Amino acid sequence: MEFRTSRIGKGIVVSLSDKLTVGNGAALRKLILDEFETNVSSVTIDFSSTKFIDSFGLEILSKLSKEIGELGGHLTLLNVDLKLQSFIELAALDSLFDFQENN
Repeated sequence: MEFRTSRIGKGIVVSLSDKLTVGNGAALRKLILDEFETNVSSVTIDFSSTKFIDSFGLEILSKLSKEIGELGGHLTLLNVDLKLQSFIELAALDSLFDFQENN
């Protein structure tokens, strides 16, 4: 499996594999939206192991941000590599997300 999930109260943490692409983006979206049917209100996507995102991966993240917001939830991106964060900023999508680092 390309994702690991853990539940903390009404939130989930989804840990990604080494990439978020056209090959796994739709599965990530389905996994997260399915979790909202089980009373989840916040989602944290952990990018600790992720080194590559393609344009479809960015599109999935932006859609998830919108859909989660419409469901009254919150999306946080955790441990985003500086290169990936720059890519997200270059696409002018950084305002859609809260970025956090593990302390």
